[in-house]
Amino acid sequence: MNEREKGLLFVFATAVISGVSIFLNKYALASFNPFVFTTLKNSVVAIFVISGVLLTARYGELLRLKLKDWRNLLAIGIIGGSIPFLLFFWGLSQTSAANGSLLQKSLFIPASALAFLFLKEKLSRVQLLGAGLLFIGAALYAGVNFTALATGDIAIIAAVLLWSIEDVISRYVLRNLSPSTVVFGRMFFGSLVMVAFLAATSQLPNFAAFTPNHYLWLLATSLLLLGYNLTFYSGLSRLKVGEATAMLVFGSVVTTALAATAGKMPGMIEMAAAGAVICGVVAITFLPKKIPAPKPTKLPF
Repeated sequence: MNEREKGLLFVFATAVISGVSIFLNKYALASFNPFVFTTLKNSVVAIFVISGVLLTARYGELLRLKLKDWRNLLAIGIIGGSIPFLLFFWGLSQTSAANGSLLQKSLFIPASALAFLFLKEKLSRVQLLGAGLLFIGAALYAGVNFTALATGDIAIIAAVLLWSIEDVISRYVLRNLSPSTVVFGRMFFGSLVMVAFLAATSQLPNFAAFTPNHYLWLLATSLLLLGYNLTFYSGLSRLKVGEATAMLVFGSVVTTALAATAGKMPGMIEMAAAGAVICGVVAITFLPKKIPAPKPTKLPF
């Protein structure tokens, strides 16, 4: 198995994790303030990552980081690990899980454009067609009405734009740093910003009021977020930004399938949507054109 195939497997796992995660997070949000929920969840993941770095003796890489590396990790934490999470989970509390999942998976559109502009990454025409089929199929499956976007949907779109910038920065940084170090920067610095936001807005949680149910939700969703981060950045280090983010669209189908009524037979639209998604996955995965991606000498931002 070559590196690209490993990357595709990692990102496919990310898509499945993301689909399950958004479905469960929608239920979890019923018990939490969305800002408190995402801050606590990200903080738990940051603790997991730091513990993993220490237990596996990977801290040597952190000790060798240069000032520019810390600057890049801080940027990833702020742009990708804090503000968009606050926007996304507030938006998810205001819209459906299917809408939230699909809008979040539209990430590949701005991410691919930014990767082309700044990293000179190109997708083949077949891959672009496949990405389009993925998105169309997911949209049909979820039944999203793009002419009636609510405030929560707009907040999710804003989060997606920030995540697309972060993905381009992360792809650049992953040339020299390991995925676990990038995840550390994203979750550690992001959590600090989010805790500061809660403190500034007088929303720090009262843990005495938490029930065992709260802690179970936090643990379950935190583990999913940890899996998402580790698999996605492992995949991103081996793929182009457009390939990695396009494959995530499959997660919206997972979310919609979980949210569907049990035992309901799929109609013609659902079957057509599933076919479009399968064709999209095949086009991106098995029909790539060998286009070299030049490595920029410095961050373009």
